[in-house]
Amino acid sequence: SLPAHGAVECVCGIAIMFSPIVLPFGAAGLVVVAVLGAIVTGVGLGLISPRSDSVAAHRSLDALLVLASAIAALALALAGDRTAALVLAVLVTVQAWLSFTTSYASAA
Repeated sequence: SLPAHGAVECVCGIAIMFSPIVLPFGAAGLVVVAVLGAIVTGVGLGLISPRSDSVAAHRSLDALLVLASAIAALALALAGDRTAALVLAVLVTVQAWLSFTTSYASAA
């Protein structure tokens, strides 16, 4: 369901934002992970709120976030920040799983 999708996105975004506290990240990794975590949390809150945004817009935003996270993970891996790249790769996996398992059509 869409509210469950939003809840998972919120939890995942918050976990990503706070991961630099326990994992050793470089400066670039810290910034990228914090920004993407905040964006994912905000997008998730958009589905949980009583006045939900357009479902089609959220579906497109989910696809954009998967692509942006994957590109950021690749860039961080090439820059040598393997820990941040791995955390973002996990985020890409969770986002892709959410996109494939959420029924966007039933809520439209």
